[in-house]
Amino acid sequence: MIFSILTVVKNGEATIRQCLDSVRALQERSSIEIEHIVIDGASTDNTVKICSEYAVRIYSQVGTGIYSAMNQAVSRAKGDYCIFLNSDDFLLVDEACDLFPKVFARSSSHVHLCGIRMVHEQRFLRDWLPSRTVSRRFCMPYPHPGMIFHRSLFVSFGLAFQENLLFSADYDQALRVLKFCVPIIHDVPISVFRTGGASESFQAILENLRVRKAHKIGIVMRVVGFIYDVNRMARSYIHLFSSRLSIFKVVLIRVLVWVRQNEPY
Repeated sequence: MIFSILTVVKNGEATIRQCLDSVRALQERSSIEIEHIVIDGASTDNTVKICSEYAVRIYSQVGTGIYSAMNQAVSRAKGDYCIFLNSDDFLLVDEACDLFPKVFARSSSHVHLCGIRMVHEQRFLRDWLPSRTVSRRFCMPYPHPGMIFHRSLFVSFGLAFQENLLFSADYDQALRVLKFCVPIIHDVPISVFRTGGASESFQAILENLRVRKAHKIGIVMRVVGFIYDVNRMARSYIHLFSSRLSIFKVVLIRVLVWVRQNEPY
């Protein structure tokens, strides 16, 4: 059995070496054959040069968009099972070495959900364990970087990322995956995930609303999800500026910025 670790990156020279080192350490210690595939989105820094120092398969992305790159990574994979590892994240090697053989010993399921360790600027936030959240639908039900999936989900069952979505394709896919199968849950963090990014933006909040409507999530849960997203964005904004702004002020500022950027004149 081959296990594929998939990384998409653009200008990730600041963090990708730690990602690559963690995969190499896992390859050296694991009894499972592991391949590491990197899809590069036309980086202009030293990302590709750094990757060339490791035993990885590097491909240039065709087209644009993170979800397009992730779909291309799956299409390049040779493994029966795959996992995504963000270029600014890294594996917890001891935990992964212990867990992965158990996962593949129970390969009857198309999806295994593992935990992730969330940090913000090197500060530990919490462990996201999937058993605590997998039943919810108003927001992401499990940590996407903790999903080990059979490649046939993308190739044969039509569960690839919807590339017309800019921010919420992982949320949309998670809802579709949970309709398709019952995952096996492992409440063990296997990677360190750095918070922040485009998913914590006002545009992402609006796209999440459209995803909830498309999946026929009830109006009450749509409102709950909206409040959850706003609070998440506010906390991210507060961390960024190390201020004591109220949630109302943070949301108002982001709304005004978004409106200004999208003015037709």
